[in-house]
Amino acid sequence: MAKPIGNTPELRGKEATEFIENMFKPIPEEKKIIKHRLAKQRKVLF
Repeated sequence: MAKPIGNTPELRGKEATEFIENMFKPIPEEKKIIKHRLAKQRKVLF
């Protein structure tokens, strides 16, 4: 049986602002390339 997940911390002030700013940053081009390569490797053609 799964264990319950702990309480989610509340972000306030500076922490909340940093969190929101990080969420809206675009993905770096290098990570997009890596993500694309991994997606191609996971396909299995039958």
